[in-house]
Amino acid sequence: MSRRLRIAVPLGALALATLSCAGASAGGASARQAWDRSFFLVQPHDGDSPELDLTLNLPELGSTPAEITLYVPQGFSIYPQRQGGVPIGAAELYAFDYTAGAAGETDLQGQITPLALDAPTEAALQACSPRPHLAAWQLTLNLLGQPLEMPIAISSASIDDPSGTLLRLDICPPALQPGGTLLPIASIELSLWELLPPRAVGSYVWRAVVTPVAPDRRTPLPEQAFELRSLVPVPQTLTLRGRYAPAAGRVTLSGTLREAGKPVAGARVSIIKLVRTVLPTGVVFDDANIGGVRTNAVGAYRFVARVKRTAGFIATTDRRLMPCSDSGFSAVGCRSQTVAGTQSEPITISVPARRP
Repeated sequence: MSRRLRIAVPLGALALATLSCAGASAGGASARQAWDRSFFLVQPHDGDSPELDLTLNLPELGSTPAEITLYVPQGFSIYPQRQGGVPIGAAELYAFDYTAGAAGETDLQGQITPLALDAPTEAALQACSPRPHLAAWQLTLNLLGQPLEMPIAISSASIDDPSGTLLRLDICPPALQPGGTLLPIASIELSLWELLPPRAVGSYVWRAVVTPVAPDRRTPLPEQAFELRSLVPVPQTLTLRGRYAPAAGRVTLSGTLREAGKPVAGARVSIIKLVRTVLPTGVVFDDANIGGVRTNAVGAYRFVARVKRTAGFIATTDRRLMPCSDSGFSAVGCRSQTVAGTQSEPITISVPARRP
């Protein structure tokens, strides 16, 4: 799991040459190819290393944020009040200056740490989050060898916030210089460590409201604020089982996709064949996507493949992007709604060795 944050920002002419080199990295290029539409994606990870990943993607011209507000739904615990100075997560931010093209792009990384909510901190937070706060976190990025601080103000939901909201997180994009233009965020990914998903069955709605910045790159445009949503179904279960037919030399793989206890129809399921070779230097991974199929009306799928020897398989689903279920909470409405993908437990299909 990547624990980084991506941001796009307009940078001064002095910084552009350096940023061009940073933005040419393979990681940044592959990420940009996949980010062609605005979306907000929330994906919890259970297990031995629980984590909550929040990804906000803003690739379109005119969506660079002056303000970002994330609404945490009731049922999710993020424990805003933490021990000061101890990292609680990490982030990756991709920044892009549309006026400078490829010369104005970069990837920034940093850690998230709690802040002491003293009087000076509270006063500073009021500039972008004018309300009383429960806690504050800070994302510290490294820009050209200099720290760039991005505060995250956390408050309880009020009657003015969307129904079903527990907490509100106001992310405050920093200015590149005192009184200068704001860091233009094209994508930001936050990874919050040691957070478990809810246990109660349900579909939890996360919201991100983005207030774009004006052409001066300083002034918020609240009349153009838009909403992005992410649904988190609990539980989200993709099953996989297999049956081998020796006479035909084929395996039938099947299973179901259910979210919050309900079958999901029309979702694409990809089948991955697990190919691992043990060498003296270590294990070589050569897994391959061997095809895909869509779930039927009751959330079931079936896939047939030829197999010659014992192999492992897993089934996966991609994130789904869809229209919002209603007009939304923000000034110009809701642009999109996502559901994260998932994967099955691996299975092994045993193929008896042929006798000579």
